Amino acid sequence: MPWYCWTKVPSAEIDDDLRNELEQHGTQVVAMTLALPLTVDIVRGLRVSWVLDGRRRAGAFAWLREKHLEDDRRKDINEAMEVAIIVLVAIESLATVMNWIRHGF
Repeated sequence: MPWYCWTKVPSAEIDDDLRNELEQHGTQVVAMTLALPLTVDIVRGLRVSWVLDGRRRAGAFAWLREKHLEDDRRKDINEAMEVAIIVLVAIESLATVMNWIRHGF
């Protein structure tokens, strides 16, 4: 089942409110926030709740891993489609050349 691994990305098992908050911030902001100790939320001037709470911090890392896997799957699918297109074009070109050789230019 090689196609199944391209369509199914394991979802991070985190709370919906945490997922919504992380989605609002985006992957780059979450990664930078987790990389720095005791970061401060610039918008509200408060500490981000998921930075100091160990369980929610682990959930943020799991969410980042999920997003990374989604990007990898998207790239894998794009590469597979590009290879398929190249193969089909090569087959069509080969058939055209063979037809020219058989029937003359």
